[in-house]
Amino acid sequence: MATPLINSTLRSMLQVVASSLGGARQQALCIAARQLVQPVVWQQQQTSGFSSEGGGPKRVSSYNLFVKAEWPRFKEQGLKLGDASAELARQYKQLPPDQLAAWKQKADELSGRSERPAKEKSPAKYSGYMLYVKDAMPRLKARTPAGSTFSAQNAMKELGAAWKTMPEDIKQQWKDRAEELKADSHQ
Repeated sequence: MATPLINSTLRSMLQVVASSLGGARQQALCIAARQLVQPVVWQQQQTSGFSSEGGGPKRVSSYNLFVKAEWPRFKEQGLKLGDASAELARQYKQLPPDQLAAWKQKADELSGRSERPAKEKSPAKYSGYMLYVKDAMPRLKARTPAGSTFSAQNAMKELGAAWKTMPEDIKQQWKDRAEELKADSHQ
């Protein structure tokens, strides 16, 4: 999104211009620039359809929809959003399950969550070393004396050192097993 770029460019330009001015003129320029730029930036954020992080479409929560729908009632009373937010949160938490489900359904529809199929989880792809650790860790735990605590960090150090000193032919057996598992998972 161009908003951060716009903001940083405008800030740089304002600093250059403002540094040549003094006191009240400098303040007036900064205030005028903010008033001019802020609505444009806000509108870009609202109409872009993308999150500020540049990811996919914005996710709308059921709570956000509820607040957006109920906020005008509080605004008519002259309350600011900050003052009304505690009351809105309390009201949202006290919604009956059927109303809460309706808000969640609206949020899912707006976010496109219900249309998106779940991703298939790919099977784990182990390396020879990972298979070795998976096999050796339970035995290492069993060797831990009673009354002492098992340290996974120390165990990994020990297993890593053992792997480094292991003969190549035994390492190759572990690597071959890993390759077999990868081949089986692709079928």
